[in-house]
Amino acid sequence: MVMSHYYIRPFVVHLFAAVLSLSLSLHVFNMGGEEGLKPFHFAAGIGSVMTLLYARKDKQFYLLCLFLLCVCISAIISPVPHTLSGFINILLVTLCCYGVSTANINIMLKWLVFLIPIDLIALAYEAVTNPIYRFQGFYNDPNYLCTTLIVFFFLSILAYYKFENVVLRVISIVNIAIIVILVLITLSRTGLACITLLLVISFANVIKRHFIKGLIALAILLFAVNHYATDFIDKEYTLLYERLFERSDNLESAGELRSELAKQNIRFIIDNPSYLVFGLGPSATAGDNAKKVPGLTQYRKSHHRDHNSWTSCFSEYGLFAFVLFFLIVFGIAKRVLGMKHSVTKFICVGTCLSIIIFSLSIWQMTYLPFWWGLFLLGNKQLQEI
Repeated sequence: MVMSHYYIRPFVVHLFAAVLSLSLSLHVFNMGGEEGLKPFHFAAGIGSVMTLLYARKDKQFYLLCLFLLCVCISAIISPVPHTLSGFINILLVTLCCYGVSTANINIMLKWLVFLIPIDLIALAYEAVTNPIYRFQGFYNDPNYLCTTLIVFFFLSILAYYKFENVVLRVISIVNIAIIVILVLITLSRTGLACITLLLVISFANVIKRHFIKGLIALAILLFAVNHYATDFIDKEYTLLYERLFERSDNLESAGELRSELAKQNIRFIIDNPSYLVFGLGPSATAGDNAKKVPGLTQYRKSHHRDHNSWTSCFSEYGLFAFVLFFLIVFGIAKRVLGMKHSVTKFICVGTCLSIIIFSLSIWQMTYLPFWWGLFLLGNKQLQEI
């Protein structure tokens, strides 16, 4: 990292990593409920400033700046009033998270190996004390929670490989077990698919490196599930089966609903090409905001916002922002695929794929864990783990 004064570098490096770690950890408690300033905003604000001052600036940074410029223009010319607040949210979140791509991974893992258990204990307590049909933690949607848990899973795997201390490795394993249970009770089809992919990759890594230990661990796991969790598994399987095959969501099924949400704003843009370049404005298609765009409501069969981050990026921010968003994600994916380290490469590929899949199933544009995980995958220090 580039520092103007060498003697403050160690302190700044540690502080930067701590702030970025706190921004992710605090976010667990702050998505649901009333809008306004929340604790993670303060960490993200400090992280954004430190990113501008100290983070290494590469091609990804300048692509992000161009992307944010397009979003800003979109907010200024939007037919919907007060869209600048949406721009400020995405500015704060993405600048902070870009810092993750250049921060010291080892220091962040040292913080998060203790912060993540605190988050998971709070989530587990919430799940036990306030049981609901689909667990969503402190968020307003189970899929948002699953995105966060996927990032936590990835960090726990990295911590397990990075730290040789037995206690820290046990903490990482316990974290992974709790994460899998929490994803299961969300009944998120996308979440379950992604966590299954990551579990398979992780177990394959263990078998490859420690065949006998891996088989013993699998035997213990199967024994524990068979003797202590059969009823729980049966109950969750029944609920998941109903979600998969009982077409009970709006527009007959969730898949059809989300497909329709993704298409309805695109149809409007095609018929009104004046919005093609810079879109309708940040959050202009969400809820009542759509009523303020002349003629948009005629194209909508549901008041819900588009759940697809890519199509919503196009309709709200415009074609230029959409291309830049693609280049940012593509650049990170290309870097992950180009990794040479055999231990972490496949779990990185699986995590990258999971994050992209979630961006197709839920709106993520101002969601900090999405960008945090994405830019973490772009950190070159992953090669050293």
